[in-house]
Amino acid sequence: MHGYYGWHKPEDEELARSMTDLMIKLLGRIEEYGKPRLFAEFGIERGRPEGRALCEKDREGVHLHAGLWTPVMVGAAGTGAIWWWGSYVDPKNLYYHFNGVAAFTKDIPWTTASFEKAVVESKDENLRVLGLRGKPLSILWLENKAHSWWNVVHGKAIAPVPATEITLSIVAAGIYRVEYWDTCAGRIMREVEARAAGGKLPIAVPEIERDIAIKIFPIPQSNR
Repeated sequence: MHGYYGWHKPEDEELARSMTDLMIKLLGRIEEYGKPRLFAEFGIERGRPEGRALCEKDREGVHLHAGLWTPVMVGAAGTGAIWWWGSYVDPKNLYYHFNGVAAFTKDIPWTTASFEKAVVESKDENLRVLGLRGKPLSILWLENKAHSWWNVVHGKAIAPVPATEITLSIVAAGIYRVEYWDTCAGRIMREVEARAAGGKLPIAVPEIERDIAIKIFPIPQSNR
């Protein structure tokens, strides 16, 4: 799929104000074929003055960041591939966004983890949770919906999502290690243990200004 802000019919243009929403919809259109999916081009359309001005105001690469993490967490065959390297990524030195997702995904056994779409219950409608449940691990991406590139470039007040709890469903009973990752630095911020029972694993979520990622591993009883 290809997708840009400044490129679509009105209903999709509204979605493109959040790169996450646009990618979820467009990748969903081709999910039924059961083939590997790749978001091969994305960005804010710089071919027109309005789009170029908006893109320049996204100095921290908010739409770039969402475009890297969203495809990974909905089961695509890789991150999104931004088009504007020479005029946007390089001049603003936004390469650190790639470091974060590369570090997080480096050791994931993509071909053997038997990933399926994660079923997650969230208590906060402003918290978006995307992810994959698999063996031997599950991965999640948690995004503050209000922290979209559109809101950032227009200077809108963005309230953080307060600390809450989410529940990952269809999980075998036992103890799990939960890693909380900084998605820009590509490092673990902290680790905790959580217990699954009745097919559900409750996971504490810290306050989120932008986004975080989570890895979840079962801890064998023999290791305790």
